Amino acid sequence: IATPEAAETERESALEDGYVLGDLMFVEYRAQPDADGVFRKLAMFRVGDEMVATTAVHERDWQAKLGEIGVASPEMYQDEYDLVTTNRHAEDIRKAFDTASISYGRADYALINGKVEVYEINTNPYIDPISAHPQPIRMKTDAAFRENLIAAMHAIDSPVSKNTFAVLDGDDFVLQRREDRMVFHDRWVK
Repeated sequence: IATPEAAETERESALEDGYVLGDLMFVEYRAQPDADGVFRKLAMFRVGDEMVATTAVHERDWQAKLGEIGVASPEMYQDEYDLVTTNRHAEDIRKAFDTASISYGRADYALINGKVEVYEINTNPYIDPISAHPQPIRMKTDAAFRENLIAAMHAIDSPVSKNTFAVLDGDDFVLQRREDRMVFHDRWVK
């Protein structure tokens, strides 16, 4: 759908076909490959007030989800390292987190014509280690990301005290304890 008018026509057609407006969504295609046809999905974590850039995903597919070994150039890996160590997109990404009132998560984004475009914020992000890679700088980048993430986690950690307990007495916790008494194993162990 290339124009607002065409979008309006498609929306009206879907409603006429019986779809409910609340079930409809427009998704804008915002992806841009480099000169070699490689797409990059960039990502940044927010941990409290800290912004932590992480490794990128490089693929020839515009969805850039899992990564494809061998498609990124050494210059892309150097840029990735620079991004993680300088955090140059932090303030642009912080705006997205602030708008969504999210203080922890990972924003996935790309650069479109040099401008940051946020795709999503995942509030339960998976952190996958890079165990081996043909480009040594990639391992160095992953190590820098992990060091920065651990520092950010330590910054929000509270001191441990033997005399301080978190009281879990909210209605949801009371209900959960009642339900737990009806099962024969501890659900929190797994």
